Amino acid sequence: MIHILKHLYKIIVIARRVPDAWLLITLQLASGVAGVVGLPLLIPILKMLEGKTIGQLADPILNFINKGMVLIGIEPSFHSILATMSFLVIGSIMLDASVVLLGQFNQYQLYADSSIKLLNGYLHVRWPWMVKHHSGEMNHALYNEAAAWSETVFQSLRLIATTIQAVSYLIVALYVSWKGSFAAAIVLAVLITSNLLLSQRIKTISSQKNTKQKEFAEFVQTIQQNRKFLKSSMLYQAIKNRYNGMVEMLVRQARGMAWRTQIQRAWAQSCIFLILVSLLVFHKSLHLGYAELIVLFAAFTRMLPQITAISADYAAFASKIPVYEALEERTDQLEAEKEVYGSEKYISDSVIRFEHVNFSYSNGRQILLDLNLEIPPNKTVAIIGVSGEGKSTILDLLLGLWQPESGTIRYGMVSHKALDYKSFRSKVAYVSQETTLFSGTFRENLLVGSPDGGEEHLNQVLDVVQLSDMVQKLPDGLETLVGENGIRMSVGQRQRVGLARSLLMQPEILILDEATSALDLKTEGEILDVLFNRLHHKMTILIVTHRASTVKYADYVYVLEDGRVMQRAEVKV
Repeated sequence: MIHILKHLYKIIVIARRVPDAWLLITLQLASGVAGVVGLPLLIPILKMLEGKTIGQLADPILNFINKGMVLIGIEPSFHSILATMSFLVIGSIMLDASVVLLGQFNQYQLYADSSIKLLNGYLHVRWPWMVKHHSGEMNHALYNEAAAWSETVFQSLRLIATTIQAVSYLIVALYVSWKGSFAAAIVLAVLITSNLLLSQRIKTISSQKNTKQKEFAEFVQTIQQNRKFLKSSMLYQAIKNRYNGMVEMLVRQARGMAWRTQIQRAWAQSCIFLILVSLLVFHKSLHLGYAELIVLFAAFTRMLPQITAISADYAAFASKIPVYEALEERTDQLEAEKEVYGSEKYISDSVIRFEHVNFSYSNGRQILLDLNLEIPPNKTVAIIGVSGEGKSTILDLLLGLWQPESGTIRYGMVSHKALDYKSFRSKVAYVSQETTLFSGTFRENLLVGSPDGGEEHLNQVLDVVQLSDMVQKLPDGLETLVGENGIRMSVGQRQRVGLARSLLMQPEILILDEATSALDLKTEGEILDVLFNRLHHKMTILIVTHRASTVKYADYVYVLEDGRVMQRAEVKV
């Protein structure tokens, strides 16, 4: 009993997530009341067809309706009572349909709101959390869990609404014959209890299936990320074996849920049918006449799909509860891991200083040791060193993605602990070695950070990064789709798009993290010559590179070795 009450409480709590939930429940109650009053009127109507008059019928509901008709000046008659019954029953049906429709509309909006909230939470979470958790988990959450979450909320409302409708028809049945209906109610109670127990097993399987689906989503993503490696080395069989194993497990779990759900449905339909047969067998003992039997059949026939729907909805609800709870937990986790900023704004043209900064990752390996460097405003600073020396880590610390273990990063007079990093990052454009493009057109990718950018400025930037000729040769120009992650472009072309995207943002600080590493030396030199002729001393440029040829564009050069600045040089351009 406690287990059942817990389930009922959970249904009510989740249903409150539906916007205007109480309005929808009120409409459903109104539908139930209309059915309770309207359907029993069929008994006196049928008896009037047998020749009885209104005065000969001792029916409480009929008497109530007659008094109401007299009050509003309508003469009670066969036709007026028939019209009243029709209005009430059809009104009940229409109200019920309205509740379902409005509930579905709310479900679609809930899905949109939950997915937007999830994405917003992910974009504002702390970088260490983002690095630790696989992107496949987030894909699964956005694609599957958000939809299942909204479906769970809708199912909870449907369960309440359907239960109200079923109870209203049970009240009609009790009104006609309390003995037969009481026996039927006992059967229905046993039915609902058995379904609750069966649904608990469905919930367990669903929880296991959701875990496997997350693992499956992550694995599929890694296949896509390593497609060139797999294609080049013909490592198909091992991947297919693992993929097939995951698919077979998901199929087994889906089948387990499906047959249990169908057992619930078949069991519900069988019980209702046996109740109807019992009414026919024992109608004399229950003192049921022709009119009463018809109304009871009408009530139980209407109740049959409601009970079946309750079983099906609860099975669906139970199967989605683990996904619902997983998304709730993920949303709470994103909120708990939300980035916390200082309150002091970044002031433009401030000198940025690293003062005795130390940093290591969770594995304990020391990356930066007593690091000191200075980035003057409107100057170009280059940081060079071999791979693994901490060049990119310096950028991550600069952007506030990681925090120093000790030491201070000063942005003018503001320390990294007090800085509002949103105000700083809004002035930064970052170009990485592995430029990733968004699905969409060239134009959408170029203007993602500057949606209001003018056409003239766009064309100028395309000239700077040597993309104008390529764009002109495309079938749809800037409206050409770049393909999945820019798959139709070379690595060098993607890097140039990334560089153009950043230049169009017109930042105060431009960060180039091996941003031209995929270009040949001639193309790199041509692009950087034009770039620095236009921007040198007009914005702060931070270059991270292993190519010595890039150093000539810098005002200051820092040589990094073993996490320390081994050499600082001022270059006279």
